[in-house]
Amino acid sequence: MTDLASGRRHRRRLVVCLGSAAILGAGLIFEAGPLLGWHSGRGPGAPLNPASAGAPAPTGTPTPATSPPAAPPAAPAPAAVIRIPALGPDWVYPVFDGITDDNLNHGIAHYSETAALGQPGNYALAGHRSSVSGFHPWADLPDVIATGDVVILSTDAVVYDYVVDGTKQTVPEDVGVLAPDQERHADPARQLITLTTCTPRYGSSGRFIVFGHLADQHPRHPGPQRFE
Repeated sequence: MTDLASGRRHRRRLVVCLGSAAILGAGLIFEAGPLLGWHSGRGPGAPLNPASAGAPAPTGTPTPATSPPAAPPAAPAPAAVIRIPALGPDWVYPVFDGITDDNLNHGIAHYSETAALGQPGNYALAGHRSSVSGFHPWADLPDVIATGDVVILSTDAVVYDYVVDGTKQTVPEDVGVLAPDQERHADPARQLITLTTCTPRYGSSGRFIVFGHLADQHPRHPGPQRFE
């Protein structure tokens, strides 16, 4: 059993669930969304404050005006850009280092304890298949990706072309897919890649996994990288 699959097994399952597709239960959240206002007293016709409902207005010294809320934090800086032509010619997203909600809400996230891009070992990524915000770059991944498809990652200097070896469906606890050999006796010297997302799309019962290896790398032509 790998280090990832031992003491950190339960923590990794929790991180993936909480960091992917709003606890991977986005379907339930979409269904419940219209009811949230009613539960908080904010449904159609519900009062927004006691005064508007005819309740006595508060007395005493007025509270000083508060400062405006701080601006939301800026999006993290991407480490790379990912393109999967099988998902469409305009499918382009940034890749961020670390599995966090912020990273997953802006693009694709790298499991930072796995290999670096283009290096020997297993470079593993995660992405939304559904979310409350509607951000779901890998919504169609399980339905479209196939053996032989290309996954292209590029930095400021280098373009890495990975080729898909296969896919599988598994359980959330199967963190062995993040191991250097992808827990399938693959050769880490081939510079492997693993993509992980949720299945079914609006559920948390399974994970869809894509396995691949680095087939080519070459210098990137100068110029800005475009995110869609």
